[in-house]
This record gives sequence, C-alpha cells and structure tokens, in this order.
Amino acid sequence: MEKWVLFIVGALTGIVLTIGGLFYYHTSGEFNTGEARKDSTLSMQKLPRGAIVFEKPERAFEEETLKVSRTVANHTALVTGKEKGQEYLLTNDESKFYYDNEIIIVPREKMLQQIGVYHGSISTVPIVRITGKDTSSRIQQNEILK
Repeated sequence: MEKWVLFIVGALTGIVLTIGGLFYYHTSGEFNTGEARKDSTLSMQKLPRGAIVFEKPERAFEEETLKVSRTVANHTALVTGKEKGQEYLLTNDESKFYYDNEIIIVPREKMLQQIGVYHGSISTVPIVRITGKDTSSRIQQNEILK
C-alpha cells in the first residue's frame, strides 16, 4: 500500500512542478513586453528581451535594400543593409510580418529611423523602423555620420 501512495504523491509532484515550470518559462521567456513602452512613436508590441526603446526617435540611416536574416518576433526581424552591411532590428506598427531571407526595398521617400537598441546574445544593434524623411532627421544623421 505504501508503494502506491508514494507513486501517486511523486506523480502529482511531477505534474505540479511541470505546470509551474511551464508557467515560469511562458512569463519570463525570450519574448516579453516588459521593456517596451507605449508612446506616439511605437505601439505596444512584443519585443525581444534586451530591447530598449528611446523616449524619442534618434539617428537616421539611409539604406535602400534590407535582407531579413532572422525573424525575432511578430513584426520584428534582424535585417542587414545591403549598402552598408549594418545589422538592424527592424520593427513596424504590427501591419507586416517578416520571413527569413525576405528582401525589403525601402522607398526613396523613406528612411530607417532608430527608435532604440537591442542587446542580443552576440551583438548590440539599433532598433529601426521605416519612416518618412524629414529635414531634422537628415541634419541629425549628417552630424552623427561625419
């Protein structure tokens, strides 16, 4: 009789620990919204852990073609600029999903604007989004890139 009681207690303990572990993994896994914040420049979305969003957009990058190296989360992907070879974390307003090896053409009237930084497992890259060009961003870009 004692063997069956020990078996049942062990099985229940295993089930409880498994459910607790899965809950912990789900709430503190690789993707969370803990560091993303909602403001007029970025809607709340799931960004990977290690993403820091600035109070206001900063530096601008001019790239014409981007290649998705790896999707990170919905509406977010690590991309490489064809012209400069720079790596970026590209995000959008939740209207576009990316896929691996996708080629993204940035329209002439648009640019990449840095809205934060992403501290990945290997390197730190700028978080960018595709926005319309404006003179203040171009002036700021020219001052930074000189």
